[in-house]
Amino acid sequence: PWIKYLFQQVNKVQKWDYDLRSLVFILNAYEAQDSKEFNQLLTQLIQKFNLNEIDFVYELLLQRSVPGAFELIYHSLASFKSKSSYYYSYIGKQEYWKKFPKEYAPKIRALHEKEKLNLFIEIADTIEYQ
Repeated sequence: PWIKYLFQQVNKVQKWDYDLRSLVFILNAYEAQDSKEFNQLLTQLIQKFNLNEIDFVYELLLQRSVPGAFELIYHSLASFKSKSSYYYSYIGKQEYWKKFPKEYAPKIRALHEKEKLNLFIEIADTIEYQ
């Protein structure tokens, strides 16, 4: 019963905070790898919050082999609006980009052309030259 309560709490949140991050990690540890409910929650979170709030969800989506994870992450990345140099350096150096199929490199390079963020070149290079 308490696990359902945690799911409800996470689903209700409208503003991200680190307590919510902790709840997501607890649910991840508790739920089976193929938990449709938790995988759906991750999908909702990536669509609801900004990348600089939930970048760790990228890693969880890939670890859990959520169907459509690469495309979900790509669309989240495409909506990235932060001008923070911390997020540029942090997100660009994450290991999860190496899990992406090489076909995503040109798509992410196209984001660079549109947004003029060098972060996208760094990510595309990581994917292409892994």
